[in-house]
Amino acid sequence: MNKYLANSLWTVAERCSRALISFVLVALIARHIGPEQFGILAFIQSVIAILCMTVSFGMDNVLVKVFSEQDDEQHALRTLSTAVLFRMTLGITLLLGLLLFVYGSDLIEPQLKPIYIVLGLSLLFINYNTYLSLYQAKSISRKLIPASLTSTLLIAAYRLWLLEHDGTLFDFALTFTLELASKMLLVMYLARKDHFQFTLRAADRQQLQTLLIPSTSMLVSSMIVVVYARTDQLMIMHLMGERDLGVYSVAIRISEAYLIIPTLIATSFFPMISRSAEAHNSQAYFDITHFCSVVPAILIALLSPWIIPMLFGESYIDAIPVLFLTLAASAFSILGATSTNFLIVQNLAHLRIFRALAGLVINVVLNYLLIPPYGLMGAAWATLASQMCASWLSNLFTAATRQSFYWQTRSLLTFGLPGIVNVLKKR
Repeated sequence: MNKYLANSLWTVAERCSRALISFVLVALIARHIGPEQFGILAFIQSVIAILCMTVSFGMDNVLVKVFSEQDDEQHALRTLSTAVLFRMTLGITLLLGLLLFVYGSDLIEPQLKPIYIVLGLSLLFINYNTYLSLYQAKSISRKLIPASLTSTLLIAAYRLWLLEHDGTLFDFALTFTLELASKMLLVMYLARKDHFQFTLRAADRQQLQTLLIPSTSMLVSSMIVVVYARTDQLMIMHLMGERDLGVYSVAIRISEAYLIIPTLIATSFFPMISRSAEAHNSQAYFDITHFCSVVPAILIALLSPWIIPMLFGESYIDAIPVLFLTLAASAFSILGATSTNFLIVQNLAHLRIFRALAGLVINVVLNYLLIPPYGLMGAAWATLASQMCASWLSNLFTAATRQSFYWQTRSLLTFGLPGIVNVLKKR
């Protein structure tokens, strides 16, 4: 337990530092370009996010599980090389498809086509997550801290320069791809020093099949999750316009930034239940991640009436009530992510598809019903309702996930305090 706690504390501290720097700069960018252009940027990023999820192929948590079970370095290298080659090939293929669609279609305005492409280049750098999965599985992800911080600080300096010199929407879009690219290259350098070097010769077709079997169901469910998580933004763009999407995106950005903490906690403690999924370990896992999602959410909600006007500007003031609901939805999404990790350990990842489909249907229907009369608040309520159903309530309806529902409910009712107390006692 202490090993996972130490690794998670290092990782959380690093990621929080990076997230804070990136968040402040994104706020300044939003203030600089205004709600309309920020809405355009958010819409294009939503489209690219779906493609990035395809390249990831639902493989991240599967890789953590596989790497954590491989004590032999050669087996780990084979898995690493196989995953890197697969994702690299898929990323190049989808990028070429995006190029053909963007420049062969009249649906996209000419001035926005370069922005689609420059953000689409991030498809080539998804393998950062492959290396991250390896280091997390070995509980040595703190070794990646220098690379991540260096990348963040370099991009932060460039963004400040752009703000000072009146950068364009294209310039700021480029920084998001550059940040991911620099992180991946620096992490590959560090991995090589640790003898985790990708080679074509080590890639193995049989190993790929081993990864794809559980990952395919994860991909399908992850794609559904990404689509329904972006449905509100896509429908706001369609029904209300760029400016309203820009305002709504501020609430989403803040919610996503805060999710870094509980997501990292869930990932750092994942090897614990991967090695031993006994009831006390599993309940502690749900408790710890839920506690780490609720406490920051409450703090952010209390501070949001000051944070949003100060950082983003008065143009985004309507995002404050929306943020309260998106924070609650994010807390439920973490419950769902924790449950998904448990399903992976039990080789039941395919059941996530049904939960995700339920969330997608509910989200689409509620968005169509609630956005016209209630605007941005209607979209936020739709997101909260769909997350509650997909991440929590749906587990009640299948025997294989019902125990997960009970653990989640106990964490909800106790705010995860029992698990936190147990961790502190064992230190």
